[in-house]
Amino acid sequence: MMAKCIHDLLCIINDSPVVPSLSEKHNVLLEYAVATEQYFDRNLRTPRFIGAQPETLHKCHIQKIWEDYSISEKFDGERNQLFISDNFEGYLLNRKMTLKSTGLKNIKHMGSILDVEVVNGDIFVFDILFCCGFDLRDNKEYHLEKRIQMINEVVQHCTVINDTKKNIFVKQHYFGSTNFDSLFAKWSIQQFPDNIKWDGFIFTPVKEPYPKRAKWINLLKWRPLELNSIDFCVQLSTRDSSCQTWNLFVGDNGNDIIPFEPCRKITILNSNPLAFRIANEKTSKIVECIWDCTKKTFTPLKERFDKKHANFKTVAMDVWLSINDRVHLSDFQPKPLSGLQKFHNQVKSFVIDKGISLVRTAKTPKIEKWGDWENSSCGRLKVLDLACGRGGDLLKWGRVHENFSSVEYLGIDVNPNYLEEAESRATKISNGTKFNFYKSDLRIENIYFDSEPFDIVSCQFALHYFFEKKEYFDTFIHNVKRNLTKGGFFTASLFDGFRVLDMIEKGENKQDDFYIRPLFDIRMGIENIKKEFGVPISAVLKGNDQVILNTPTQEFLVFSDLFIRRMASHGFRLIDCERFTDLTHLLFWILEHIFISSLDNVLIPETEE
Repeated sequence: MMAKCIHDLLCIINDSPVVPSLSEKHNVLLEYAVATEQYFDRNLRTPRFIGAQPETLHKCHIQKIWEDYSISEKFDGERNQLFISDNFEGYLLNRKMTLKSTGLKNIKHMGSILDVEVVNGDIFVFDILFCCGFDLRDNKEYHLEKRIQMINEVVQHCTVINDTKKNIFVKQHYFGSTNFDSLFAKWSIQQFPDNIKWDGFIFTPVKEPYPKRAKWINLLKWRPLELNSIDFCVQLSTRDSSCQTWNLFVGDNGNDIIPFEPCRKITILNSNPLAFRIANEKTSKIVECIWDCTKKTFTPLKERFDKKHANFKTVAMDVWLSINDRVHLSDFQPKPLSGLQKFHNQVKSFVIDKGISLVRTAKTPKIEKWGDWENSSCGRLKVLDLACGRGGDLLKWGRVHENFSSVEYLGIDVNPNYLEEAESRATKISNGTKFNFYKSDLRIENIYFDSEPFDIVSCQFALHYFFEKKEYFDTFIHNVKRNLTKGGFFTASLFDGFRVLDMIEKGENKQDDFYIRPLFDIRMGIENIKKEFGVPISAVLKGNDQVILNTPTQEFLVFSDLFIRRMASHGFRLIDCERFTDLTHLLFWILEHIFISSLDNVLIPETEE
C-alpha cells in the first residue's frame, strides 16, 4: 500500500503515469549527452540544455519581420525538449534538465531532439535540432520549412504507450503578411483555443538553420507589456508584519549574480503566496516578475521551478529596454507609406553602393583583366555617417565588408537615445565591421578625429536641418572637409525645395498620409522665397514612427542649384546628381535629390545669389 501511494505521488509530480527509475534517468541523460557531444558524469553534473534562446523584439526589428520570417503563437507553458531515446520512448527535458517520461513511443526516429512547449500536459512541437541522431544545427540545407516537414514526420510516428494523458501536436507556423494579419487579429480579440493562454509571438527566420550557439540573434520574441517579464533571483531583504522587501538579482559571468540596477528592490504584501515561500524557506528563488506601469515597479508573477538561474544581465537589460520602449500590437499592422519607406531604403542602398563603388575604384590598383576585379584588395574603408539616427543604415554599410580588408564605421548624432539604439543594432552585426558612435551637435560643434581621415562621408535625409542658418551649414561643411580624405566622397539625400514649393502652390501638400505646411508667406513669389537658408516648413508624415515622424517637425528647404554652388565654393566637385524618380518607374510623390560630390583641392569663389 505504501509503495502504491509513493508511486501515485510520483506520478502526480511527474504529470505522467510512467515514472522513470533513477537508473533509467541516468541512462537517458547519458545518451542525450553523447548525442549532443557533451561530457557527462552522474556524480558531477548533468548535460546542458541546448535549446537556442530568442532575442527580445524591438521596434527596430519590425521592418524586417515582413520578409523571410514565420510567426507562431507563444503559449504560457514550459519550454522543454522532447528526446526520443534508443529504447524508442520519448522523454521531456526542461532547462533544469529534469527528466520526465511522456508515455510516447517512436520506433523510427531514435536519437531525435525536438523543441517543444508543454501546456496543461500537452506537447506542442515548434522546431527540431536532431533527427534520427543527425545534427541539423548550423546546416544551411535544413531551413525552417524543411525542418517543419521533418517535425510532421516524427510526430506522425509517435504512438501512446501505457495510459498517458499527454497529446502531441505540431505548433503552426504562419507565413506571409496576410497570415500575419489574421494572427494579429485573433490576438486583438483574444480568440484563443480552450485552456490555452497565449502570451506572445515568436518570429523565426525562414532561411536560417537552427544554430548551435545558445543565443539565436535573429529569433525574435514579442510579449505585450503586461506579460513582458524578467526572471530574477530574489532574496529576502527585510520583513515586517504586513510586507517584505526582496532584493532582485540577475545573472553575471560564471553563474554569479549581481543587483539589477534599474530596480534593485521590490516590496510585496505578506499575503502573497510567494512571500510565504521566500520568507519561510530562506533560500534564493527564481521568480518571474512583470512590470507594473501604474506603480512603476516589478511585481512577482510566479516561481520558475523549471529554471536554475536568473536571466543573464544582458538579457534582463534587453527586456528592460523593451518595457521602456514597448512594441504595441498596433505596431505590427501595415502602415501608410510603408512602401515609401522600403523605396527610400532601396534608394539609400543605391546611394551607398554607388559611393562605395567610387571609393573602391579610387583605392584599387590598375586591373588588367576583368576577372581580377573580384579578387582585388582595396585595403581599409573608413566611413563617417553624419546624423546617423537610430542606425537604420548599419546593415547597408556592413554588407560592403567583403569588398575591403576591413571596414571602420563612425556614426554621429545629437540624440543619445538614438545612439543607444544604433549601438544595440551594431552588436547584432557580426561580419567584422568595426562600429563606433559619438554624440555631437554638428550644427554648432567642431569635430575632428586624430586618426586617418575618412574615405566617404554620408548624410542621409538630414541635410535640411543644417539649412536653418548659414552658421549651422558652415560648421557642418567644415566638419565634413576636416574629416574627409583628399579625393574622398561626400554623399547625401535631401528634400528638393523646388518640388515642395510646386506641391504647395498646386495644393498637393495635404493628403491622407502627409501634410506639409509652409512657415513662410507663399505669396512672396519664387524669387523672393528662394534663398539658401532659413526657409521653414512643418511636415507631418503618418507612417512607421521608427522611420517617418507622425508629429509636426520643422524642416528647412534646400534648393539644389544653390546647394551645388555652395558645395563648389567649399572645394567639392559634383560627380553625380539624380532625382529619386529617375531610379524607378513606380509612381511616388518624391521630394528628394541625391548628390555625390568629390573633394578637390580647388576652391571656387562664392558668388552672391
